[in-house]
Amino acid sequence: MEDQETRNEQPVRELETLRQRVAALEAFVGENEQSQESLQGSLVRERTSDLARANMALKEEIAQRKKAQEALQESEERFLELAKTIGEIAWTTSFDGSQMTFINPTAERVYGRPCEEFYEDAELWVKVVHPEDRQRVLESAKRLSEHGHREIKYRIVRPGGEVRWLLDRARVIR
Repeated sequence: MEDQETRNEQPVRELETLRQRVAALEAFVGENEQSQESLQGSLVRERTSDLARANMALKEEIAQRKKAQEALQESEERFLELAKTIGEIAWTTSFDGSQMTFINPTAERVYGRPCEEFYEDAELWVKVVHPEDRQRVLESAKRLSEHGHREIKYRIVRPGGEVRWLLDRARVIR
């Protein structure tokens, strides 16, 4: 009978051991889940903090760009006001000279042509140079790109045939 009792107790002990192992495993899983939740919460807080700092930096950069844009616009407006009121011709072209980007109203008085014609034909300023001076002016224009500045006197022919002398001072602005 003792053997019978011992055999009956053995499954009970094994069952008790299994229950203890299951309880220990459940406790471990619970602790692990809490640690994982804590770690995830910590990572979320850290990432949120990083994003908040990045957002502030972007806001500052946008504000700085806005100020720079406003300053540039103000500077351009002052330049245009000055260029429009001086008694000299002021003009700018694209770097390769293929497009007139600005010409002030004084050019209309000197050349006897609307500024729009210069915007439509960037070579017009050469076409109106007196034929006897044209080659010399073209050579001077080539030297301008090499030396960065030039000064030359030449004649232009206005639409009615009137000839005028110009002193052309040019400087490359990069």
